[in-house]
Amino acid sequence: MYLHLGGDVIIRSADVIAILDAAPEQKAREGDRFLQRAAAAGRLRDAGGGAAKSYVITDEYVYASSISPATLRRRIESGFRERSFDIPD
Repeated sequence: MYLHLGGDVIIRSADVIAILDAAPEQKAREGDRFLQRAAAAGRLRDAGGGAAKSYVITDEYVYASSISPATLRRRIESGFRERSFDIPD
């Protein structure tokens, strides 16, 4: 299963460790430090541009997504599956 984070960024849903709300009232000081460290290490990626509504954490990267955490959660729960398409010769 895959998760579309916005723009042209798609990741495996199995790689998702956490989805965090990017709203200022939801971010704690520790969260800000975590994001600063991820950016300094080159691990913060922009997924789709625009203002970040959520942060998706994987082992490799932290993705800033313009899609709300609730929408991302619904996408994971709905079980988006890889589809195969027959391409005519």
